[in-house]
Amino acid sequence: MRPTILSGILSALLIGAVPMAVAFAQEPARPVLTLTARSVDTASFGPFVGSVDARFQTNLGFQVGGRIIAREVNVGDRVKQGARLAAVDATLLRLAVQSAQADLANAKAQLANAVLTENRSRALVVTETASRAQVDTAVAARETAAAKVSQAEASLRQAQNVLGYAELVAPYEGVITAVNSDVGKVVSAGDIIVTLARPDVREAVVDVPDYLADELKAYPSFDVVLAGEPSIRTTATLRQLAPASDAVTRTRRARLALQDPPNAFRLGSTISVSATRKVTPYIAIPVSALTGPADKQSVWIVDPVKAVVTARPVKRVSNKAGYAVVEGLENGDIVVEAGVDTLQAGQAIDLKRSQNPEGRK
Repeated sequence: MRPTILSGILSALLIGAVPMAVAFAQEPARPVLTLTARSVDTASFGPFVGSVDARFQTNLGFQVGGRIIAREVNVGDRVKQGARLAAVDATLLRLAVQSAQADLANAKAQLANAVLTENRSRALVVTETASRAQVDTAVAARETAAAKVSQAEASLRQAQNVLGYAELVAPYEGVITAVNSDVGKVVSAGDIIVTLARPDVREAVVDVPDYLADELKAYPSFDVVLAGEPSIRTTATLRQLAPASDAVTRTRRARLALQDPPNAFRLGSTISVSATRKVTPYIAIPVSALTGPADKQSVWIVDPVKAVVTARPVKRVSNKAGYAVVEGLENGDIVVEAGVDTLQAGQAIDLKRSQNPEGRK
């Protein structure tokens, strides 16, 4: 009785398994998106578009407030050191100078009178007409008057200096890169009127995605090419990298010191920045090609002869902008890139209909 029951159960299982095997065998070969693993021994950066900027530039403004009555420059103008850039109404400042001059004249008159009084007191002491105390008082008055003269002279110098602040002059030879105020506008002390840049020291400025920014430090030099003129180029080195990314663009600004830039690299010119360097050979594949948990990942390898897939364990070493650097692959391996979660070991692949774009790594 028992052998009969057992044989019946086994027969039922075998009968149920036959349709599944037949169905898998009859499943049409599946087209997949694949890539050919390539070993890479160079790392590249860019190209990224940037612009030529001055390393030294200054925002200039008046040291006194007032209404602008003159603006002598526009964007792009070259100016000499000491050239007048703009001016504010100096009427009140001139009145302050005149008031200081009057105060100085008054102080000098008081000093002259104090000197005469002291001299008379000394003469009267000789004839015993005045006391010694009167002489001491006269001396003190003369010293006070002299101090007031010094104070008035300092006030006059200060007023004259402030009058000079009514004109905005160029501290060095350069190019006007920005103008922020026009004639008639009332400005306060410190408001930016123009921006002056030194064109002799130029650098390349480029905004780099935050996830790539730290890689810049590994490149010893960069190739900088003038947009539209690939024959006009130079090299540059990293001078400064912004420590934080922009809240909107999520990029970090890099400033590269240009090495002997051509004259065509004018301020504001558009440039392209790129770089390459030798690295330890590695193989990188898209993250989408990985399957399995993080501690036990694998990829599907296509056998080009049998046209079937087999799983191969790999170890993820690092990530590079959507790609995973892995160990366990060999140069030339055909790796399934997409749809890996629906594949099974030994599943047939339609190589004729599969896509394997050249150059994908």
